[in-house]
Amino acid sequence: MLEKAGLTFESEVNAALSIELALKSLLATPVENDSAGTVLQQYKARLRSVRGGHNLLDLYHLVPTDVASVFSLSQLEDLFTQKQNTFISLRYIYEEGAPSGSSSLLLDAARWLIPQVIVYFADRGDPDPWVRYMRADPDRMRIA
Repeated sequence: MLEKAGLTFESEVNAALSIELALKSLLATPVENDSAGTVLQQYKARLRSVRGGHNLLDLYHLVPTDVASVFSLSQLEDLFTQKQNTFISLRYIYEEGAPSGSSSLLLDAARWLIPQVIVYFADRGDPDPWVRYMRADPDRMRIA
């Protein structure tokens, strides 16, 4: 349980959101405009039906197979199934039917996935300054 390690439900919610954003980044295409290549770059999402906009399993299934295989995302499918609604369900832990506990599984997955996504985009020439900054020094992506 996260609480035993000094972490809380909020950590799991943040991990779910981090993974959600990483998956959504794999589904987005840049929009050509004056902000291209800057931190204000805009993107067009290729999202179809994602329950509540935050469902990890739905997002996983939208990632093209060739891209998913780069990250071996299939090894996370069971986790995405189990934790698909974490962002919604743990955000409102005071509501009836909310989970009574949390875990570090999504946090571990986020720690593993996010650096890979950064490397993926950087090595494909993504001009985003933050991606280039993070890729320039891999120690920035390491979590103690």
